[in-house]
Amino acid sequence: MEPTKHIVIFSHGFGVRKDARGMFPEIVSALGDIQPVLFDYNEINETDGTLTVRPLTKQAGILREQIETTKAANPEAVIDLICHSQGSLVAALAKPTGIRKTILLAPPFGMNSRMLATFANRPGSKIDMEGTSRLVRRDGSITLVPAEFWKERESIRPIEIYNALAQETELVIIQANQDEVLEETDLSNLDPKIRIIKLDADHNFTDQARKPLLDTLKKISAPEHMLAIPPQYHSLRYVRPIEWEAVFDAWRTGEASQEAWKKHWEERGFDSWDEWRGAYAAPLHPETLQWQIYRIDDPLGDVPLLYGAPTRGWIDNVYEGEATLSLRDIVQTKHVIEHRKINELKKNFPEETMLTGIVHDGRIILIEGMHRASALAGWDTDTPCNSDVTIALAEWTGTLPIIGGNRKNV
Repeated sequence: MEPTKHIVIFSHGFGVRKDARGMFPEIVSALGDIQPVLFDYNEINETDGTLTVRPLTKQAGILREQIETTKAANPEAVIDLICHSQGSLVAALAKPTGIRKTILLAPPFGMNSRMLATFANRPGSKIDMEGTSRLVRRDGSITLVPAEFWKERESIRPIEIYNALAQETELVIIQANQDEVLEETDLSNLDPKIRIIKLDADHNFTDQARKPLLDTLKKISAPEHMLAIPPQYHSLRYVRPIEWEAVFDAWRTGEASQEAWKKHWEERGFDSWDEWRGAYAAPLHPETLQWQIYRIDDPLGDVPLLYGAPTRGWIDNVYEGEATLSLRDIVQTKHVIEHRKINELKKNFPEETMLTGIVHDGRIILIEGMHRASALAGWDTDTPCNSDVTIALAEWTGTLPIIGGNRKNV
């Protein structure tokens, strides 16, 4: 099998060209075996080098088009984003999907009055929030900024859009401790799943700060093993990695407070939900597996192709002794057709839900979420399903274990 292609799309900062004043080519060289995608957000007068900054929404549209074009041409590739400064805001505004990891270098969190003051005090510059601003750059080049840019920038709430971005991609922020451009900001409202790395550096990670940046990027951007999703599941789209503890916590949130489940584990002698569900999952040794979240864009098409959890109850009551059956076959059985909870789910399905499964022998086999998956597999296709359905997956290479049916001390 050929190695997975690793593509990195670069999003440059305010008023510079696609190379981010030489930073991005150095990153490309350091990362080695990647396919880079670099492009310009700004209008460039090649005669005198003047840059005209496009409004942020237009920049986000350019990035979105680059991402979608790249994905369409490379459907099996691992795609990351590396964004510098304002390019971080552009990435968050673009609301990308199908991106494995997004790395923000010195991202802004406020309006950045320090940068405006720097430009305002530079001879030849003119700040005009109602017209066209003329900014003289440190190297003598000119950047023109329309009023529309400033108005859009003022309305953006960076922490909110970074938090939203973190729901779609693994998000890493690299802050510069000696940033001379951006002000310090309270980051307590950032989503805790966002990883923050701090380096001693100026805003552009120049001079002695460049090597630590490159070393850090090499460590965090190396692609981990990506699951080989069987081709029959056409709409599964990679979102991000997830730890087993977070998967188990999602199970807990969905079940632990329900009286029916409490009765279930108590009848089997368990003292708590955690003890019961821990015993259920134990044959898979899930804490040793590498878990990844995928979004199922076409749940009504793909969920019927999933296979049922290999649990003692389903094997005895539905599978007629087989270890598993496809959901497409399971929903034709009397047990599922008459199942009260499954029929209730068809009438009131959650807006968001995460199933859990393993990739084994060319199939995706559920280990949790049978009632919800059965509801989707038996869904009336004339009725729209607007739920956001994801699945946490890990690869399983051993013999398929039988799970569930546990009784404590038995």
